[in-house]
Amino acid sequence: MEEEQKIPLLLQLYFGESAEKAQRGASERLVKWCQAFEGWLWELKRQYTSHMDDVAVQAWKRLARTCARLPWELETADIEQHAAWLHAEGYSPSMICKSLSMQARFYRWCDERRIDAETPAGFNPAAGVRRPKVERYAGATMLSRGEVERLLGALRADKSPLGLRERAFILARLRTGVPLIRLQQLRWGQIEVDKAGAWVRWQTGGERRSLPGEVWQAMRDYLEASGRLGQMREEIFIFAPL
Repeated sequence: MEEEQKIPLLLQLYFGESAEKAQRGASERLVKWCQAFEGWLWELKRQYTSHMDDVAVQAWKRLARTCARLPWELETADIEQHAAWLHAEGYSPSMICKSLSMQARFYRWCDERRIDAETPAGFNPAAGVRRPKVERYAGATMLSRGEVERLLGALRADKSPLGLRERAFILARLRTGVPLIRLQQLRWGQIEVDKAGAWVRWQTGGERRSLPGEVWQAMRDYLEASGRLGQMREEIFIFAPL
């Protein structure tokens, strides 16, 4: 029995239940774009540990369902209209930006490999679409000063190595205001201590910044309780998982 031919994902996104029929009548050009879409998704899976390919599929699914034009037929005005539809449907600015980014990335990937000789070089109708402004921490619920103090009070009550680690980490986050990733990647060699107190260089070769005394003491308490203080070397992460 002849093996059933797999229906390309791009055809499924565009034609839904009619994808099998569309596959039988697909032009050579459409086949190339379908193969390119599969190749692009495979690279996303290989390059990223997160579900980047799922985000890409959903972005193109929404576009295919709202713009009844094939990828090489789309114009910037079509993508702009699609972005307006996303906004009207209540999608967040960050999600709209992700969708537009995924659409532009696929076009760029195809252009770099010239998968369609009939499109002009640099063809990317999603590249020039204006993206909504994304406000940092939009929608986030901020803790009051009282809530922060109660949180720190609860952390002070836990004298275990893990409790001291959590207190030092959260205290550093609150008192320094640096991005989360900076604290997660903080190494012992970035800390400098002199008569004026403790200092930290958040980036290699960067300007050293004052490290609040209570934060430095909390770090030392955690490292001592976990038995790591005497073993610390420049390249060791301070907040390594216990």
